[in-house]
Amino acid sequence: KLETEQQQVAMLQATLEEERAIAERDQQLRMQVETSLRENQKLLLQARQAQKEAEERADREAATAREAVANASAAHWLLQLLRCPTRATPPRGLGALGGVEVFVKSGIGRSGGGRAQLMIWQVVNSMSNVTALLCDAQTLKIIEASEKAFSLWGSSAIRGPSLTSLLYEHSTASWLQSELTSLMPAFAASTGCVEGFWLRELGCVEFRSKLGSAFDSSVICARLPEDGPQRPAVVLVIVEPLQIQD
Repeated sequence: KLETEQQQVAMLQATLEEERAIAERDQQLRMQVETSLRENQKLLLQARQAQKEAEERADREAATAREAVANASAAHWLLQLLRCPTRATPPRGLGALGGVEVFVKSGIGRSGGGRAQLMIWQVVNSMSNVTALLCDAQTLKIIEASEKAFSLWGSSAIRGPSLTSLLYEHSTASWLQSELTSLMPAFAASTGCVEGFWLRELGCVEFRSKLGSAFDSSVICARLPEDGPQRPAVVLVIVEPLQIQD
């Protein structure tokens, strides 16, 4: 009888040990499952964050691409206009003075914080062998000048003085002053252009070189409206000498 009881006790202990082992395996399995779930949740959050960042980056790149296309279109039209004003034709749907409307409608105009004037000047200034001056619309004081302009007149003649000081005769200076400082001259009143903007080819104008000699040039002028209180209106002047100046 004692032996039988001992065997039963041994079997009971074995059963308990087996159940304890099973419980330990179950606990380890639950821990592994919980760890796996936490890792999967972490990976899921990382994937969602990466997807969100990718979508935001794609939106930014798309917006940048759209703006670049609009700027390139306007810049291309401006380049063609300055190279040959009599043959220049605005892109389809832009109107008689479509280049300016591009800047306004694409948010690069007056509400663009000065970007229209800046962008136009950067485009013009990047063109090689272009003699360009950016002047105050009221005083015609020279604000910016291209590298070709500095080469033609010299830095002392460019920095500070007005556009009229570069002319050969004083009578021409007074005429040019009246032509360029008017907000809406008679020649632009009926064009239906953007308010404060006009574009005109002045024809042949006689300038004085840095050596004091006179030279004739073809002149194209464009008045760019103010871009907020910090950027008053300016006049962009393109000078094309009729003969090469030394």
